[in-house]
Amino acid sequence: MNKLLKAIANRQARGATTMAHAGPGGWLYEVFRKYFQGSSIDWELEAGRVYGNSTVGSVINFKARAARSATVRFEQLDPKSGKWVPSTGSTLPAAVIALLRKPNAFYSWDALIHGLILSWDVKGNGYVRKIRSGSGKILELYWVHWDKIKASAERDPSGQTLLTHYYYSGPDGRRVEWEIADVIHVRHGLDPEQPHLGLAPLASAMREIVTENHALNWTGVTVKNQGRPSFIVMPKVMEGSVLAAISDKIGRLKEYIQQFTGDRRGDGAEFPIPVDIVVPNWKPTDVELSALRKMSIDSICANLGVSAKVVDLPTEEQTFNNKEEAVDFAGKQTIIPMLDSILDQISHQILGDFGIDPDKFRLAWNYDEVWWLIDDAAKKDERHRANWQAGGLDLWRYKELIGEKPVPSDKGVTYFDLQARSRPVSLPNDTTKKEVSPRALAMVRKSLGFAPTKAKPSTIVANTYQTEHDRLIVASNKRLKTLVDKLGKGDLDKLEFARAYSDELRKLHKALYDVGVLAGGGTIDDAASTLHAQQVVDLEQTFIQGLISDVKNGVYDDEDGVFDPTHGALNQRVGWYAQKSSASATQGFVDASGVGEEWDWDLNGAVEDHCQDCPYLAENSPYTTETLYVTPRDCSTPCGGNCKCRLVRRSDGQAGFNPAPLP
Repeated sequence: MNKLLKAIANRQARGATTMAHAGPGGWLYEVFRKYFQGSSIDWELEAGRVYGNSTVGSVINFKARAARSATVRFEQLDPKSGKWVPSTGSTLPAAVIALLRKPNAFYSWDALIHGLILSWDVKGNGYVRKIRSGSGKILELYWVHWDKIKASAERDPSGQTLLTHYYYSGPDGRRVEWEIADVIHVRHGLDPEQPHLGLAPLASAMREIVTENHALNWTGVTVKNQGRPSFIVMPKVMEGSVLAAISDKIGRLKEYIQQFTGDRRGDGAEFPIPVDIVVPNWKPTDVELSALRKMSIDSICANLGVSAKVVDLPTEEQTFNNKEEAVDFAGKQTIIPMLDSILDQISHQILGDFGIDPDKFRLAWNYDEVWWLIDDAAKKDERHRANWQAGGLDLWRYKELIGEKPVPSDKGVTYFDLQARSRPVSLPNDTTKKEVSPRALAMVRKSLGFAPTKAKPSTIVANTYQTEHDRLIVASNKRLKTLVDKLGKGDLDKLEFARAYSDELRKLHKALYDVGVLAGGGTIDDAASTLHAQQVVDLEQTFIQGLISDVKNGVYDDEDGVFDPTHGALNQRVGWYAQKSSASATQGFVDASGVGEEWDWDLNGAVEDHCQDCPYLAENSPYTTETLYVTPRDCSTPCGGNCKCRLVRRSDGQAGFNPAPLP
């Protein structure tokens, strides 16, 4: 009972938020948990602000700096392989991109991740508050301190539900209930005694943190006190009457002596009375603080998954030969798993707010250019070089893999070709291309994770869904023109037009994506096509507002200042919206074909009518699904929605879609 009363007093002394119940999540439950360790000391209370410890702070700051070098990308789950791949058919809504750049008006995404890493290591639970608009859309994200929020299951008296809501303690001390949907809760594993919470990596290192704090405090105070322990001032033996007369001076001797520290060390001192100053025969080196500190530092760092060598702290650990090895190990074994788990949990708790299925899409980190994996990049370059010299890659692909920009003349040029060209003239003039056996080529491509190279089909198979593709685009083009006509004549206001125009485009992109899936041999997934259409139209909103502005500002008026619905530039602009929707059909075609397919960029027989990019894309075919960074009429090439090209699937010669014949 004394232990319990002491714990209650300790909590009150530090102003801790208390819950009124004794079940999981309640303060009474936490009190008893602390003393199951066979100790009467509240080590968590003794440790204080854990992140104020220099070792803890050094490691957390290192992790946060490492996180800044990684970027976020959008991935989708490939249904055939079950692997996550870069998203090609869908893009992040602009609102999500804006949140990733600037979660709120006060700090950046990097700062938010730093806060979550801090919460992850110190408390095992990180919280982010979603600030919504009146319509429920997420506007901002704010990190929340763990002492201000409490996960609770009180709404379910049966105890069957782990979590029903959160309590937030505001600045005024009042508790506010937050719904689960309004909080992003990131957990480090789970607490076996409170499964609705995570368990901090530092939970078992409180003794070591207290030890390190006391060691540093002792060192600091000792140095402050002239670099040695306390002294004893002993007045020499005097008569009682004399001693009584100078008793007030004796009380000020200690203060007087302490003036001769810091910059005044070595100055002479004059004492008003005869004294003996006795310093105990004891040195700071008599206490093995160095070994003691190394033990606590190594234990703290081990709990945080990082060697003390990484942050240049004293250590007895001999696992790594140098700092570079320690950093590499920390990056692969601790930082990457930590960042992946944090972002995966964020994805599952935020993408649904934007109409994205978190089971099919996710936010993921891109570690390709992080400084703490630079050795891996060098090793990859060595492997690419070995494969190039073995003849498994042509010069175009080799340059692409090592980050150089290839030129059309590199296509099909092998290492052996260049070797032959560099031979002296006296040697036989043998510059024929050295063929690599299909088996060797297949082995090299497999080692790189590429699909086996397929021969280019001799004939192109016509797309039987082309007619339906054309019908949808032509019909939608007419409806889009009708809406613009109503806007110009005042039959629709700006808001009504924007909604109607967006709805028409959304239906068109969804229908065309479904047609593409059927052409690719797949099965229509209504949720996937709906999501694709919504994301495309989200990106069109800026351009739609530009169209509204131009119509209202008289850009398409005739000479008399009257809106002209037959204006040539206007018809071309509306036709552009309809025609570039063809890219959704092509995307559905590609997505339904799977990630192992290869594609040729086909100029469709009219080289003279193409922009400068399309012949280059055709010359450097084939592309895999991973390397196909552009599709015809998706406006990534200068010809935009007027692109006349199509994709051809290498496995069977199946053609993609031609542009629709608009009037």
